[in-house]
This record gives sequence, C-alpha cells and structure tokens, in this order.
Amino acid sequence: MFKNTVILIFILFSLSFNLQFSQVNSDWQWSHPKPQGNDIRFIKMISPTQGVAVGYTGTLMRTTNGGLNWLVYSNYFGTYVSFLGQGKNIYGGDFFGSTGVAAGTQGWVARTTNGGANWDSVGSSAGTTALWNASFGDANTVYIGGNSGMVLKSVNGGASWTTATSPSSNANRTIFALDANTVFTGSTNGMIYKSTNGASSWTPISTGSTTSIIFGIYFFNASTGFVCGGTSYVRYTTDGGTNWNIPSVTPAGTEIRLFGRKNPDEVYILGDLFNLIRTTNYGSSWTAIPYQYPGQPIGLTSNTMDITGSTMLVGGVNGLLNISTNSGTNWAGVAKSIEQLEHV
Repeated sequence: MFKNTVILIFILFSLSFNLQFSQVNSDWQWSHPKPQGNDIRFIKMISPTQGVAVGYTGTLMRTTNGGLNWLVYSNYFGTYVSFLGQGKNIYGGDFFGSTGVAAGTQGWVARTTNGGANWDSVGSSAGTTALWNASFGDANTVYIGGNSGMVLKSVNGGASWTTATSPSSNANRTIFALDANTVFTGSTNGMIYKSTNGASSWTPISTGSTTSIIFGIYFFNASTGFVCGGTSYVRYTTDGGTNWNIPSVTPAGTEIRLFGRKNPDEVYILGDLFNLIRTTNYGSSWTAIPYQYPGQPIGLTSNTMDITGSTMLVGGVNGLLNISTNSGTNWAGVAKSIEQLEHV
C-alpha cells in the first residue's frame, strides 16, 4: 500500500510540472551524495513548515515539514547547455511573503507567487548577463544585481523588470534593499554603492579594501550595517559607512557570506569548513556555531542560510544542506522523502 502511494505521488507531481516543463534525463538519478550534489545557493523558509532551496543546474528542493524531508527537482528551471540537458544555474533570490524571485545564468529570472510550489520564467532586460542576487524592498519593489554593473528593478513584485542605473562597471555580486528606495550593491573592488532614490543614482562607499569582492550586505537601518567578502573580509558600520570596524572574530574563508534578520536583530557570518559566527549586539561580540554534524566530510563551503523559529538551515557546495531544529545546538543532514524528480 505504501509503495503504491509513493508511486502515485510521484506520478501526480510529474504530471503537474509537465504542464510547464518537459522531462529530461529521466533515467539519471543522484546516487551519491544524497539527495543531490549540486551547489545550493539560496534557501528560504517561507513559513515554519514550507521552504525552498535552489542552486546549480536548475536544482530546486522543497520541504513541507520544516526541512526534515525534501522533494528534489533537477533541471527544473530550463535547459542551459542543451546538448547535455543541463539546467540553468541559479545564483540567488529573495522572498516577500509567498512571492519570490530567483536569478542566475544568462539574465534568467524565475518568479513564484505560492511559496515556491510553482515557478514561471519571466523576461528580463539583462540579455546574457549573469545575475547574482535579489532583494525585496517591499511587496512590490525588487532589485537584482548582476555582472558588469547590471541592476534590474521591478515595481510589480517581480512580474516584469527594467534596467536601472548602473552604479559602476564592476559586477554586483550582492544586492540589499533596506526599503523600496534605499538599496545597496557590492562590487568587486571592496566598494559598496548606495542609492536612496530607487536606483536612479548611486553614491560610492569605501569599506576599507580595494581588492575584496563583496559577497554580502545587510543593513538594519540607514546607520548600522555589515559587509563581507573574499579572504575573511568582514566589516561593520554604525555611522552609515563613514567608518568601518573589524569584528573581534572573523571566520576563515575565501568567499565569506552573511545572513541578517530583524526582530530579533542578528547577523550570521558564514565561512569555509563549517565556520559560522553570530552577533546579537551589532558586532560588539560574537558566538561560534559549528554546523558540521558527526561524521560529515570536511571541505564543504556554505553559500546561504535561513532561520525560522528554532530551525536553522545552511546550504552550500556539493549539495551541502544541514539542519538544526534547536537553534544550532545539534545538526543533521537532510534526507529526501521520495524519488528525485527531473524537469526542464
């Protein structure tokens, strides 16, 4: 009975997604690592039970029980390398409520309005420019940053996009919207750029480096914010970027990333080899949170994380996706609940 139920569920999911996507490489499944080995680049828990993770070669993962089990879809976001049947790489995204956007290879943008259950490809004006990250300023205003100084803007929740004024010719590897009009981008030369008029014009802000790629930006308000980047580069400001401070603890890594949230006000800095630190007092002190579970191989780098209640998720290279259900005290690896599904 159970086996028949699983098969029926598999068929129903396949039929529902075939309305938009045709199957490809259906005879191929991940055997190691489980549930899949593509890099995870963005995780979001839309509610305490529902969440999504996206990444390389069109990887989409969904959970409906707080991250304990996942459905895994390969090549979900359409074909990038046609003769290999390889899906598009997704580099980043963001959500506002149940509406989300994901961005990646060749100017490609996807949108969901039901918490990641279904995604539609939407047009952008980026051409073949790689898009790296997205950020909602409010329910309607969304920004995306990309290579060659590309900034895209949507005023209808990601349904359509226009090209905004570029802050520089350098790649915008990260973007963060404090509100609908205040937005920051991170460059490849240690600079960040700030706009207070909806990306119509930009002000350059030096963070103290001329070489570090800025991979992460998070501001609590116009004065207090954090940036991080390559080679263990972490700085924070309490005066809007006039002065930048070095934290007392910095995790090791070549691509440092961060996650911030309000109420409670917290910042997490992610480094290589399971290094994760947290501050709850705007950088004055830090607490280490090792997220490697017993027996997990070393050498995995994190790219993204999210938190809902006491549940924490960290995702990264080679399919890294670790979960803690007690605020980081104990960790485990995720497991898929049914067979992996493949779509384009």
